[in-house]
Amino acid sequence: MKNFLLVFIISILLNACSAQDTAHYKVLSSSNYALALAQDKSAQLIDVRTPEEYEEGHLENAVNINIKDSNFIELVKKLNKEKPVYVYCRSGVRSRKAGAELEKLGFKQIFDLDGGILSWTGKTVK
Repeated sequence: MKNFLLVFIISILLNACSAQDTAHYKVLSSSNYALALAQDKSAQLIDVRTPEEYEEGHLENAVNINIKDSNFIELVKKLNKEKPVYVYCRSGVRSRKAGAELEKLGFKQIFDLDGGILSWTGKTVK
C-alpha cells in the first residue's frame, strides 16, 4: 500500500510538471512541428534562447527573442496575436515558459517544439 501511494504521488507530480496543451498552446513533436511550419506561411518563428545559443545554430527564419531578457514581454507584444507563433529553445523548458507568457498576452495559436532544438531532426542555420 505504501509503495502504491508513493507511485501514485510521483505520477501526479510528473504529470503536473509536463507541458499541457491548452486551447491556444500545443506541444508538437519535431516531425509535426516541421510539417506545420512548412505548411503555415503566416508563421512567426521565435527562438527564445540566448543570442549565443542562437548563433551556434537555429531554425531557418527564426527570430531570436531571449526569454531571459528584461524586455522579452515588450518584444513579443510587437508580434501579431492573430498569426500562429512557433516557439522553441534548447530543451523545451524556456519555450514552455514563453508559451505561457504568450497565452497570457492573448496570442491565439502557440506551437512549442517538444524537446527543443535538441530534438530537432531538420536543418539548422548559423
